[in-house]
Amino acid sequence: PSVKNCNLPDDLYYSIENNVWVRKEGDGTATLGMTAYACALAGEVVAFTPKKVGKEIDQNKSVATVESGKWVGPVKTPITGEVLAVNDALAGNSKTINADPYG
Repeated sequence: PSVKNCNLPDDLYYSIENNVWVRKEGDGTATLGMTAYACALAGEVVAFTPKKVGKEIDQNKSVATVESGKWVGPVKTPITGEVLAVNDALAGNSKTINADPYG
């Protein structure tokens, strides 16, 4: 499906109020990211600051901060858990979030 020309893959769970997606992985972990719609609203992402590995995060709390030309704010998680890994590739090239929000 697509909303306002933004792709929404069927195999993900969506938190509409937080504009994020969650994918359950085969090992029981979960991967989280911003939706294409959130990226379109924010504009070009210029900075991404995730919480550190090992940090416990409660549901609806910030797991990262994203900055764009239009907005600076939290990326809130719809699940409770511990940060096991972050996408280090975004530290050097945060524009990847806009180019491939599901990758």
